[in-house]
Amino acid sequence: HVLLAAQMRREEDVHRLETVETEMRCMLLQESLRRSEEQGALREGQLRELERKVLEEQRARAAAEQTLREEELRRLEAEMRSAADACKRASAAAEQARREEELRRLEAEM
Repeated sequence: HVLLAAQMRREEDVHRLETVETEMRCMLLQESLRRSEEQGALREGQLRELERKVLEEQRARAAAEQTLREEELRRLEAEMRSAADACKRASAAAEQARREEELRRLEAEM
């Protein structure tokens, strides 16, 4: 009877030990899962931050390209105005020379 009681206590102790081991394994797995989730969240946060930086860089690049296009357009417009002014001056000078030549011809006839 004593042996049976000792064996039963021993079996209860083994079961308690197995239960504690199982609980410990469960806690370790839960902690591991929690850390994995935190790392995943951290990675997601890092990924979102990287995506934000990439978008910001793309916007900055697009703005710089737009500024360059606008500056090039202004430069070309200024060149066109300058060329148009030069044409007007050349045309006016040619007209003035023609008039002077006509005046000299008329004076020579008189």
